This record gives sequence, structure tokens and C-alpha cells, in this order.
Amino acid sequence: LFTDDAEIIRLGTLYLNIYMGLSIFAFIEMVCSKILQATGNMKVPMASQLIGAITNIILDPIFINGLKIGGMQIVPEMGIAGAAIATIIGQACAMTFVLTVFLTRKQDVSLSLKGFRPNAKAIGEICRIGLPAMVMNAIGSVTTATLNGIIAKYMYAVDTLGIYFKTQSFIFMPVFGL
Repeated sequence: LFTDDAEIIRLGTLYLNIYMGLSIFAFIEMVCSKILQATGNMKVPMASQLIGAITNIILDPIFINGLKIGGMQIVPEMGIAGAAIATIIGQACAMTFVLTVFLTRKQDVSLSLKGFRPNAKAIGEICRIGLPAMVMNAIGSVTTATLNGIIAKYMYAVDTLGIYFKTQSFIFMPVFGL
């Protein structure tokens, strides 16, 4: 979108292929968290987000740069693929936590596919209500991509922006949970 650099395109494609191929963990975690939030339970979704983010932050340097202990390579250096794998593992941990809570504790809502029948009217209502949130999320992504494109010509600017967004997520995460 903003670069002709073949290496950046290759690395971005590698990351997205890994991430999108295993994004089911994030999807399940989000669905369960949103159901719990709708019933007024804000603590479990916030905890699951923290578990996923902290796991990702811990595993990122290990999977990107590898891990040697006593001269023995425990985790190989994986670069951008390692970043994607760390993200997926973080999401899998968050999903495992929220599913465990959802399935082992009494909830106001229970999940069951028994008797489930798609309903066009209900699907239409879900889309009508969800469309504004989808547009808001898309705007955030487009804004970030545009900002990255603008600052890419400055050394370390994209890295600095990435650090800013990671730090910002730690500040806003508890606020959103409240």
C-alpha cells in the first residue's frame, strides 16, 4: 500500500499469513468476552486481554530473536514469523482463560448449538447494529496505516509509533475494562 520494498511486502505477507491462518483463537476469545461484557461481567474480559497482551510481550523477543541457555539454542530465531507466532500464542492463552471461565462458572448466558437455526431477520439486525463498530475499527486501522506511510521515511519513526501504541494499549485496557 505504501511501499514498493519487496522485503517489507514479503515480511508483511508472512506475518499476515500466519496470523490470519490462526486467528480463530482471537475470534473465539472476542465472542466469549463480548458475551460476558453484555451480561455485565467486565473483569474476565479485561483479565483475558491482559493475559494475551502480557504473554505476547514476553514471547515476542524470545521468538523473534531466539533463546539460548548455556550456549544451547532452546528457541530458534524466527524473526517476523516469531512475532506472529507469539501473537497467536497470546491469543490462544486469552481464549483458553475466557473459555475456561465461561464453561466452568455459572453465567447469565449459556452457549449451545442445540436447536440453532439461522434467522435472516436476526442476522440483519446483528449486521445493522455491528456496522458502526466495524466502521470505527476500520477507521482506526486506516488511520494507523496512513500514519505509518507518512512517517516511514523517518528513521525509527514507525518503531516509535509501535512502542507508543503498545504503551497506549496498557493504559487504555484497564479503562475499557471498567
